[in-house]
Amino acid sequence: MAEKVVIGNAELWHGDCREVLPLLPRDAAIVSDPPYGMAWVQVAPSQGKHANDGGGRTGGATSKHYGATIANDAEPFDPAHLLEWPHVVLWGANHYSNRLPKGAALVWIKKAESCWGAFLSDAELAWAKPGEGVYCFRDYTTGQADARRGLREHPNQKPTSLMQWCVQRTPTGMPVIDAYMGSGATGLACAALGRKFYGIEIERRWFDVACERISRAQAQGTLLPPEPPRECVQEGLL
Repeated sequence: MAEKVVIGNAELWHGDCREVLPLLPRDAAIVSDPPYGMAWVQVAPSQGKHANDGGGRTGGATSKHYGATIANDAEPFDPAHLLEWPHVVLWGANHYSNRLPKGAALVWIKKAESCWGAFLSDAELAWAKPGEGVYCFRDYTTGQADARRGLREHPNQKPTSLMQWCVQRTPTGMPVIDAYMGSGATGLACAALGRKFYGIEIERRWFDVACERISRAQAQGTLLPPEPPRECVQEGLL
């Protein structure tokens, strides 16, 4: 049975999102970074890139993540249970694009041009609805700095600045649901923007981390000025 924790204007659920989502309001936006179906595992450099039995991909940047896994990542991801909401942002869309309808593309440029092609991906891709354009966000410092300072709690944690940009693409003031909350980056973004947040996480380890991080963020209060009109926060490349 799912467990609910309320922290300020955040409602956090420990459980399977397929069980919790029917309990949440439909007049909300989905903003999430789901498992991609990559059989991901974090291993120490000495173990090589494919240390797990499934030949999974390594990731993350700090030793505290060695041995970490992503729940339900062994099977191809099916986003069908998230597509019924009117406003949706899903990261990792290139890994399951054959299961997505036509929509907009969000691109996170996460590396400086001098590093393009050197190691892993230069950018990450999200699918979004409504819309059909391509929209870009450039931040190749926040994630690296967080990793160096030991602030990356989840091995695949997105920068809060990126998730704020995603949240601001949805109608101003609309509640936000993260069905795969991880360590709570979307919840931190909502706390900074004063948005109502619903987070769901199936792994107790990450749920507890998210509760702690969002509790600290809620205690600080809204950190940003009132949200501008939606048109002012989009950077489009048609």
